[in-house]
Amino acid sequence: MDVLINSRIQKTPGPTVTINCPACNAKSAPAESMHQVDQLELFYLLPIMKLRNTFVTCHECNKQLICSAPFDELDRLSVDDLSQHLVHHVSIIKKFLALASVLLCWAPFVGVLMGCISLAVNWRTTGWPKTLSYVGIGANVLLTAALLIFIALGG
Repeated sequence: MDVLINSRIQKTPGPTVTINCPACNAKSAPAESMHQVDQLELFYLLPIMKLRNTFVTCHECNKQLICSAPFDELDRLSVDDLSQHLVHHVSIIKKFLALASVLLCWAPFVGVLMGCISLAVNWRTTGWPKTLSYVGIGANVLLTAALLIFIALGG
C-alpha cells in the first residue's frame, strides 16, 4: 500500500529592506526579503507539518540569511534592529559533516578523510560548523600521527 505524501512550498516576496550584512560586512546594503511556508501533507489533505521561514538575500554578496523577525514587521524595523535578527543559513549537510569529522576521530584514516571533506565544505561557512571542522581535522591528524608513530616504534 502506498502512502501519498505531498509537499507544498509557498513563497511570498516581501519588501526590499536595508541591512548590515553579517556575511560580507556591508553596511546599509539593500536586500530582498521572502517568506516561505513548507507544508507536508498526507493523502494531499491531512497536514502533517508546516515550517515557516523568512529569508533575506543581500544584494552585495547574494548570501541568503535567515531572519527571526516577524515577516509583517520587516519594513518597519531600522537597519540595526533588523540586523540583530539575521543569521547565516548553513545547510544540514554541512553541519552533519562538521559533527561527523569530530565523531570519527577514533578511526585514524577515515577520520582524516572526513575531516578534510568537512573542512573543504565548510571553508567559507561561518559559525560553529567551521570551528568544529578545524577541531575535527586537528584531532584526526594528531591521533593518526600518534598511531603511525606507535606502529613505527614497534608498538
